[in-house]
Amino acid sequence: MWPLLVVITPPGLQYGTREEALIDKLTVRSARFAANRPLVSEGEVETDLYRISKGWAYRYHATTSGCRQILDFLLPGEIVVL
Repeated sequence: MWPLLVVITPPGLQYGTREEALIDKLTVRSARFAANRPLVSEGEVETDLYRISKGWAYRYHATTSGCRQILDFLLPGEIVVL
């Protein structure tokens, strides 16, 4: 199962006060993840909401031949449900 929610913020766009308050309410904790470490395995369903503040990540599908098919890049400013 893949993204339930992805919000991409165009460069220069600022959230309004109400939107920021909602995002802050939904992202009540911060987390730091090590590089090159899977956060969620394919088929797992997570409900945590994250806003990427630094670095980047990607979603991929593991093919039957063992390769990775990149589905999406996640960049700073994006809000994602893993």
